[in-house]
Amino acid sequence: HNALADVPGRLDEQFNVICGQGRLRILEIKPAGSGAMTFEAFARGRNTQAGDLFLPIERVLQGLGV
Repeated sequence: HNALADVPGRLDEQFNVICGQGRLRILEIKPAGSGAMTFEAFARGRNTQAGDLFLPIERVLQGLGV
């Protein structure tokens, strides 16, 4: 069992976001500067894979010390 498999924010094989309890299915998303689209189209256009982290940009930048 991979210790990182159930980390909150990580995408599972069905592209659900793993949460502290359960999983969240994102149906539609509106990226900054773009129109609304299905999460499937969003993920496909960004070469998203299971195991990737789905986090707010603020949290990513904070982790980088920016």
